[in-house]
Amino acid sequence: MTQVSGKLIEVLDKAVKRNIQEENVGVLLSGGLDSTLVAVLASRHSQVTGYTTGTGKSEDVSHVRKLSKKLDIKLEIIELTLDDLREKLPHIVSLAGTNPVKVGASIPLYYVTRRVSEKTLLSGQGADELFGGYHKYLEVLAKKGYQGLQEATAGDVKAMYKENLEREERICTERGLDIRYPFMDPEFIKYSLSLDPLEKIKDIGSGSEFSCIDEVDGRRYVRKYLLRRAAQHAGLPPEVLDRKKKAAQYGSGAHKLLIKLAKEQGFREKARKADKKHYLSMFLKKI
Repeated sequence: MTQVSGKLIEVLDKAVKRNIQEENVGVLLSGGLDSTLVAVLASRHSQVTGYTTGTGKSEDVSHVRKLSKKLDIKLEIIELTLDDLREKLPHIVSLAGTNPVKVGASIPLYYVTRRVSEKTLLSGQGADELFGGYHKYLEVLAKKGYQGLQEATAGDVKAMYKENLEREERICTERGLDIRYPFMDPEFIKYSLSLDPLEKIKDIGSGSEFSCIDEVDGRRYVRKYLLRRAAQHAGLPPEVLDRKKKAAQYGSGAHKLLIKLAKEQGFREKARKADKKHYLSMFLKKI
């Protein structure tokens, strides 16, 4: 396993290096496994600034502040407030559409593009698809086994551009920025898809190597196990290695602000009267 972890970091490090062409580069940093690993590897080849967006009490901001003391990376925190989001939301919707999940996920990136001084941004997108990071993959594993997991992750990797990257590129291009995805580097994708899926979502039995454990039907799994081992090999601290997946809209607090904006305009009540559950969708479509 140590040999595989070392090889994985070697291949990813080369992918990161290929995506850096300047002396200074920005990284979208949530403090999670994927973005932190990209930031640490990028710091080997460039001067890195990590950009984190969130409300004052958000999990991402709190986590990154603690993490900055252990990582040799410059950090910029961009505060997300209700009043400011109220003003900017129409423009965000014009770029991201009206799907609440996609709008919420786009908000942190949108704010970073208004602050970043570098020409290139690196993102950790793609790691969840390649290494089984989403909770839905546990359901796939339970129903279809590891072969089904391999097929599901490979399919999601192919769909990445239309599902997420196209939208993010649109937000960045408007500001003259180049966003790059080391995990989506063709050589890294090829290598990652060749790895044993049993090591991506690993049944750890009674093991306790990592604390980010999901229990399903009496079994104990660690999602992105192989990537966590590789990150451990690269020297990332335990608070990163053990952190569970937290989508950008939740970790930043953006989703809560969207809910507040929708409620203050009465959309929860409007949805109830219209016998609809998705009041956020109604709200965003009216912007």
